[in-house]
Amino acid sequence: MPRTNSNQKPPVVWLEGVLDYFNATFPHGNRDPRELGFGVGRQIIGLYLIELLLKYALDDAKQPYDRIRNFQDLFRALPEQSRCDVEEKYRQLLRDGVSETWDFAGSVESFFEYLGDDPFNDSRYFWERGHPDGMSIVFLANGLRLLIYALFIPLHGYPEGEPLKKRYDTKFISFEDSLENQEDSSEPNKERADKRITPSVYWLEGLLVYFNVPFPHKPEDPRPLGFQVGQRIIGLYLTEMLLKYAADDLDRQFGSNHNLLSLFKKLPRPRRRAVANRYKKVLSNRVSSTWDYAQSLEHLLDHLGDDPITETRYFWEGPEQRPIHLSSGPLMPLIYALFLELHGYPQNGPTRGRYQTTFLPFGEYLKNSTNAR
Repeated sequence: MPRTNSNQKPPVVWLEGVLDYFNATFPHGNRDPRELGFGVGRQIIGLYLIELLLKYALDDAKQPYDRIRNFQDLFRALPEQSRCDVEEKYRQLLRDGVSETWDFAGSVESFFEYLGDDPFNDSRYFWERGHPDGMSIVFLANGLRLLIYALFIPLHGYPEGEPLKKRYDTKFISFEDSLENQEDSSEPNKERADKRITPSVYWLEGLLVYFNVPFPHKPEDPRPLGFQVGQRIIGLYLTEMLLKYAADDLDRQFGSNHNLLSLFKKLPRPRRRAVANRYKKVLSNRVSSTWDYAQSLEHLLDHLGDDPITETRYFWEGPEQRPIHLSSGPLMPLIYALFLELHGYPQNGPTRGRYQTTFLPFGEYLKNSTNAR
């Protein structure tokens, strides 16, 4: 039976932390090859935020939605006045700041139609999925930014600055025509969809840059939860991709597997041992304390479960949801161990241990915390 889980979700202010993470700026030059990964990460977080803004609004309207991921369906379930308010705000944002954009971005409704049935996963697996009718997936985090503010301001009372005067008569460019005028150099492999992931693994360093973005406010600010959830999603995605690239290099199939331990075990035993040893070195060099489930790489991967990204995305949902800690911190040594050992990531500085890492009992934390979820 559909449920909205409105009694279990944290107050909407935590979504401002997700917005802070989405709004992070790429710290390198425009031609830096890491920009792709940074942009993919921002798009994933922007889509996650749009989904939650719609679902929070449906909760306010007492409309059920279950785990629908199609934005157009969620948007159409809103009261008519709410939809009109969002469309009007979106048109204003276009007039105020956009000289030209794709034709599918002419309205909220048409933009959501373009994004398709499951935009989060379409972006997450952009190398193996085409868009509806064979269209390419375009990374346009700045376009998503307009959608986000068009939802945040009228639906959730997000404060906005001084209104701008109309500056543009926005021009809408045909997206379909642009596809016809360019060669498709990324035709998927016909033998199996997960073979020969493209582009080069180097783009994952851009995801690493995004993962490492610092929280821009003081620790006591009410927005860290959303920021941490966003970072955790990106860290888990990066971990999955690092493992899948390594498996792909060995011509080993992985399909749609999201279980990180299962993906790790697809590697040859010597490589698994090397990564596990590297993980211990990263811990001793960079981590003073962490949870006891992170004592070894395999224990950490096992703790993360069958589908850790989905579990993090919907951390509040359902009585059956197991308690998880939403910090992205334990993922850092895991990510660096995989990068260094599997993908030749350059190592800076000595690796001599600085810490005798302390492992904190996670089970005791759960017993003593009223905010375990």
